[in-house]
Order: sequence, then C-alpha cells, then structure tokens
Amino acid sequence: MTDSSTVEFEATGQDPAASTALARARESATLEQQLEALLMVADEPISAVGLATATDRPVREVRKAIELLAADYDGKG
Repeated sequence: MTDSSTVEFEATGQDPAASTALARARESATLEQQLEALLMVADEPISAVGLATATDRPVREVRKAIELLAADYDGKG
C-alpha cells in the first residue's frame, strides 16, 4: 500500500517533510531575514529573480526588501 507522502514525493520529486519544514521556516522569518541569509551563504551573486524564486515572493517585493536591507547596512534604516 502506498501512502500519500510517497505519492507526493513521486509526483513532485520533493520530500513532503522537507516541504513542510521549508514552509515553516518561511513563515517564521521575515523576507528581509530570508534574503540576508541567502545572500550571506551565496558563493556568487544572486539576481532579484533568483531571490524571488528562492523565497517564493514577487520580484517587486524582493527588490523593496533589498533596498531596506541596504539602507540598514548603510546606517540609514
């Protein structure tokens, strides 16, 4: 007998437990925190589109959050 998590993994290629953990992490951190973490661990530049994809947010929202982060780092935020 196949359970629903096995079916989901086979259909999407993603572990349902990992998807749930990712959703919880996204809910518990602000967009700015998520972006800061991604930028700190990246070994090469990431485009706004790439960051939007990684955070599952619109590009416009990501660009605004990046502006806020930059202002904060510049001591203006």
